[in-house]
Amino acid sequence: MCTSECSNKIDDGYHYGAAALKIIMSFEVVLCHYWLFEDISDIPVCLKVFVKLQLLAVPVFMILSFYFLTNGILKKNIGIFKARVVRLLIPYIGWALIYYLVYFILDLVFDMKLVYGIRDLVWQLMFGCNANLIPPLWFQTDLIILTCIVFAVFYFIPSNRAFTVLIGITFFALWMQYSGINYNIFGEWAYECRYSCGRIAEMIPYACIGMVFSYYRIGERISARWICVIGCVCILIFLLKFSVFYMLEQHFGYGGLYYICMAATIVILFMAVPFGWLPIKVLGLIKWFARYTPGVFCIHYGIGNLLKLRGKTGTFTQCLVIWIISYTVAFLISKIPLKICKRLVE
Repeated sequence: MCTSECSNKIDDGYHYGAAALKIIMSFEVVLCHYWLFEDISDIPVCLKVFVKLQLLAVPVFMILSFYFLTNGILKKNIGIFKARVVRLLIPYIGWALIYYLVYFILDLVFDMKLVYGIRDLVWQLMFGCNANLIPPLWFQTDLIILTCIVFAVFYFIPSNRAFTVLIGITFFALWMQYSGINYNIFGEWAYECRYSCGRIAEMIPYACIGMVFSYYRIGERISARWICVIGCVCILIFLLKFSVFYMLEQHFGYGGLYYICMAATIVILFMAVPFGWLPIKVLGLIKWFARYTPGVFCIHYGIGNLLKLRGKTGTFTQCLVIWIISYTVAFLISKIPLKICKRLVE
């Protein structure tokens, strides 16, 4: 076993590897929505890694969400389950209302035409996805749904059998993807519900991976950490260079074994990196930035939209500005002396 000096948890129980990964992926989410380029060949070599990571942000966040949720689920405690769902619903409902009210006021004052009536808010609250408000919250919708499904499986079925059922559900989800049934069912649905519903089958494998990693304490069982890091890097390069898996022609952005293997490998990579050698102040910064990644996820879309109206988004640097502003706004909201404000951004 590793000592505290090489462990990714250090000696304070905090998982710095997961925290660092969340920070990076929060920036990738911004890039997904606002980084515009015509051809990857036009991008400097040093920035091409960011292109490769863009579509892995959501899978990584889903794996980490269930990685840290597993212990609560295994306790089969209804109170923990209710608290978790409420914790997820607060930003889900709160940010939908905030976006609608802010856009509504901007429409009244500046005639910006950002929303088109209460219908936009209704769609947003029902499926977490409305083009005029905050479509990235489809992730929160699926996270809530999968949390309910997984808790039900482990609540009514003994844990040793529950994992078998969960893996069976995962294979069924993969079959739905590769058979084309999943896309055929949801592909023609309205934009507001197409992705929230269609991506449930695509998110199930990531949720399963997160729980398996947590149950078997993958992060703690890694002993030769730098060898593991090098191995993960080699796997990532191999997957990027060679077409090992059949790529789905029709999916909702995150389907198929390629993204599953890439995301799982990246999570293991960051779990393996030993953070014990970093100065305490650097570790403190990692913890601070990771604290506000949920807020950045919810806030960046509004910041980007408002800047886009003034023609200020599209470049890598402008995305970095959106990311920094989002962190600043999240931090300021957390300082409002109301508990619900902290829950909106932390």
